[in-house]
Amino acid sequence: MSVREAHDDRTRTGPASEGIDDVLARVNRECEWDCVVRGFDGYRLRLWSGSCPEYASPLAEFVGVSYMECAFEFSHPVFRLANASECSRIGGLVPLDADDIVFAIDAETMARMEPMTFYVVANGLMPADVPELAAKPPA
Repeated sequence: MSVREAHDDRTRTGPASEGIDDVLARVNRECEWDCVVRGFDGYRLRLWSGSCPEYASPLAEFVGVSYMECAFEFSHPVFRLANASECSRIGGLVPLDADDIVFAIDAETMARMEPMTFYVVANGLMPADVPELAAKPPA
C-alpha cells in the first residue's frame, strides 16, 4: 500500500471514533485567524491558534513528525492531506514509511499575501483537547 493510499485508513488521530478527515475538519473549524508553532521536541509539533499570536491557545499537535517544511507563524490556514503529486515531491526529499501521513497546510505568511503550501510528515494529528496528547512517544 502506498503512503497516499494509507491516508484513507487513518484512525490514529484522536479518539477512536474520529478518522483523519474528521480530525482535519475539526482542526480547520476550530482554527482562528493566526497559527503559531509553540513547540517541537523532535516528535511532537505543537500548534496554537488565536486572533493573533500573543493571544493563541492550543489547537493541535502533529505526532511522530519526521519532516516539516513550514513557517513558524502563518494566517488563514487550511489543513488537508497532501495530494498524490505533493506526496511524490515530498517522497523525493525524504523517505516515506508506510505509516507516514503527508499533511499540507495552505496559509498566508508575512513573506507574501498569496497562500503558500507547507508540509508536515507525521504519524498523526490530534486536536488539543484529546487526552492522549499527554501520552509519551513510543519507545
